Amino acid sequence: MANLIIAERTQTMLAVEICDQGAGMVPEMMDRAFEPYFTTRPNRGGTELGLAVLAMPARNDEPSAS
Repeated sequence: MANLIIAERTQTMLAVEICDQGAGMVPEMMDRAFEPYFTTRPNRGGTELGLAVLAMPARNDEPSAS
């Protein structure tokens, strides 16, 4: 289960935070986190599109995760 938090909103910008209860990713994988079909858990089900889909509305900007 993930939580979506609106961190900041202005007339021209919206910053959201998406938090889950997962163990996290090692820094080396963060660079690839928004790639479609990238996964840290192969062969465990799912579409492997989670973060890529979340980033779609922001594609014209620079999505970031931390």
